[in-house]
Amino acid sequence: METVTKIERPRLPGAPYTKQEAANFLRVSTKQIERFVKRGLLRSSKAVRTVMIPAEDVENFARRTA
Repeated sequence: METVTKIERPRLPGAPYTKQEAANFLRVSTKQIERFVKRGLLRSSKAVRTVMIPAEDVENFARRTA
């Protein structure tokens, strides 16, 4: 069976994060990201079938909680 290697794409400045990227950036689980969104600590958008979180929100959250 052939293994597929996931290619990391470079982050564009200001590009929104996926739940997984936000979790990696904040060093928490994707479940915790979902909790942050539910509590209103992070905004999210599902405009492209994938939950996206504005980069500004993730980076500001990281600064506030550091």
